[in-house]
Amino acid sequence: MPNSINHTFEVDNNNLQVQLEKLNAMTRLVPNIDLFIMSFISNEATLSSKIEGTQTEIEGSFKKEENIKIKQRDDWLEVTLYINAVRSALII
Repeated sequence: MPNSINHTFEVDNNNLQVQLEKLNAMTRLVPNIDLFIMSFISNEATLSSKIEGTQTEIEGSFKKEENIKIKQRDDWLEVTLYINAVRSALII
């Protein structure tokens, strides 16, 4: 039987503050946080879709449909739909 998780947690507020300050400093280095997040979403979409056999690379996920070879458009569309679904869920 697993241990109960209904107990008080101790938090090291000093360490928490240091970690939050580091995170805040890192966000200042990124000029466009939405673009930064989208790169991670696109990477996840291409990796996840590869499991299903698609051949789209992350670079292709940023291209417009007319710039994708006709024989690769089905794979591109699958990745694009995945990205759009995640964006809708996150409301980016």
